[in-house]
Amino acid sequence: MPAHLHLRIALLALAIVAVVSGRARAETLTRAEALTIAESYVQHRWSAAAKNLRHGKDAAGIEIHTPDRPGGRGEPAADCWIVDAENTGVAYKWGGYDTPASFSAGVRAGQAAGDIYTAEKRRQGGAAVSGDAVGIDCSGFVSRCCGLPNGSPPPPFPASAARSRAPPSYVRPTR
Repeated sequence: MPAHLHLRIALLALAIVAVVSGRARAETLTRAEALTIAESYVQHRWSAAAKNLRHGKDAAGIEIHTPDRPGGRGEPAADCWIVDAENTGVAYKWGGYDTPASFSAGVRAGQAAGDIYTAEKRRQGGAAVSGDAVGIDCSGFVSRCCGLPNGSPPPPFPASAARSRAPPSYVRPTR
């Protein structure tokens, strides 16, 4: 199975486990609702233009590198988006918390489509989040799937989750 599918499955499983094991949530979601939200990010279709490419500093001086295939910064390259083509999946953005709809609106408005992780962004934390880019990051994805507001950490996993695998029923879609 390709690496990008492993990542998608892991993110879906993480969202499901977080919803099932979460204590305090902004809203109560069923497992099926959480999967529907997760799937909306993975299957979101959108088109990019050259105006959505960014490799350099934004208006605030924050370094941006979009995960576009020609830019060569994203990994794996096959999962990076392409200009003037239909792309699938909301782009990764360091510090991102967009919905598929707000992502597409930002892309249409000419914002950068995503912003990849770098060691420097990790060092700077929230100060390295660009307002000129749209997309979603891992914690934003899990928070959205759990119905949490931006900035809320995903619910803690029970101690048993660290020691054992989630039951198969947690990771199988219900269709």
